[in-house]
Amino acid sequence: MMKMRARYVALAAAGFLSSLGCSATGSAIDENGVLSEAVNVPAAVANGEPSGVVESTGNLYWTRNTMTGTFPYRWVGRVYRAAKTSVPGQETVLYSETGSAIGSSFGNITFANDGGVWYGYFLATYYRSGTYVKRVPLDGSSPAITFGDAPSLASPGSPIVSDGMYLFFYGPNGLYAAPLDGGRTITVAATAGITGIGFDRAHLFFSAGNVVHWAFKPNYGNASGVVYTMSEPVAAIGVSAGADNDDSKTTITVGTTNRVYLLSYATGHVTELADGLRFGTSPHVTSVSSVGTRALWTCCDANNSCWANNMDTATQDFNHFQGLLVQTGAREIMGDATQMFFIDDYALERLAY
Repeated sequence: MMKMRARYVALAAAGFLSSLGCSATGSAIDENGVLSEAVNVPAAVANGEPSGVVESTGNLYWTRNTMTGTFPYRWVGRVYRAAKTSVPGQETVLYSETGSAIGSSFGNITFANDGGVWYGYFLATYYRSGTYVKRVPLDGSSPAITFGDAPSLASPGSPIVSDGMYLFFYGPNGLYAAPLDGGRTITVAATAGITGIGFDRAHLFFSAGNVVHWAFKPNYGNASGVVYTMSEPVAAIGVSAGADNDDSKTTITVGTTNRVYLLSYATGHVTELADGLRFGTSPHVTSVSSVGTRALWTCCDANNSCWANNMDTATQDFNHFQGLLVQTGAREIMGDATQMFFIDDYALERLAY
């Protein structure tokens, strides 16, 4: 299918949606519906719909699932690497696996250094045999191997993140940490229904129901508690660790069904950044992230019109941010100092602030 971008949207509609971060493609609208400086149109790093993605300083790593086009149908899972500046066709396949067409998939991915080697760690799920953590060298020098407990306690759709000592992920009944040396998985919190995870120097943060929780990492203790109870269920969280490893400065971007908030770990103070309930389209939040003082989120409405949004929380006020109409299925947003990256139904995208 040829990828078609939605480039033309009536400015009247853009102004109506702007306070949610929903505006005309290629244009930035402030909270009063006033056209401001132009922003770039998203550019594809690689075509095809990824399953999970993670960024490093200069590269992006992602997984993708496809099916063979002839009978008997087979599933193909791949792990890719590309520079952040890449265009479609420049990506490298680090690992490929073919198996049963029923119930197999590669999921979310992260990276960490173990014993001087940089590995990509990703979730792989197989029909009737469960979900596993696999790892593959990021230079593609050898095939992926199963890592840690087999099968893993992870849910197939869980994020997987690492602080360089542990891998963190969640399952149906808890939050878990797996040591990078392949040791036994540790239960951090026996909490069901987790929807998001993040960390700073000493803490893990996770959401379940309406509550944002904290818990010490395994090497810091076993206490846990509540950061804040939101007024509606939490869809996703993104954690910006305090500068200079000062956990008292850690902030958490919280996406609920239709709103985005900034939450201080130390004080519990909450600032509402965006409110979708004030608009007829009422887009729901599909992902949130943060980098430094910048909050990032994607949202999609009932018609699957989607937007990528960003806000500098240090300089901007409530509902004053940039939002751009993007392709359907926008999700898994993340960013660095100059640009953001996200997945949609057609590609892995990049977009400058």
